[in-house]
Amino acid sequence: MGNKPSLYKIVVVGMQRAGKTSYCGLLNPIAKIFFTQAFNYFEYEVTKRSTFQVWDLNGKHPHLWSHYQNGVNGFIFVID
Repeated sequence: MGNKPSLYKIVVVGMQRAGKTSYCGLLNPIAKIFFTQAFNYFEYEVTKRSTFQVWDLNGKHPHLWSHYQNGVNGFIFVID
């Protein structure tokens, strides 16, 4: 419909051990969850016309988050 993109880039950020990866597991329960070294990447189909790219970024290195902000459709900031 219209000019809305069919691929949505979502970045999940927050401090270390805030539960970012666990939250991503709730969004996509069939994804394999691993301890985040630098980032985890999930891509899954929300509807037949919409796909989410989810970037789960490590909270240990927040200075690297800015490298993932280009072209982002949304941020999820996880607070524990």
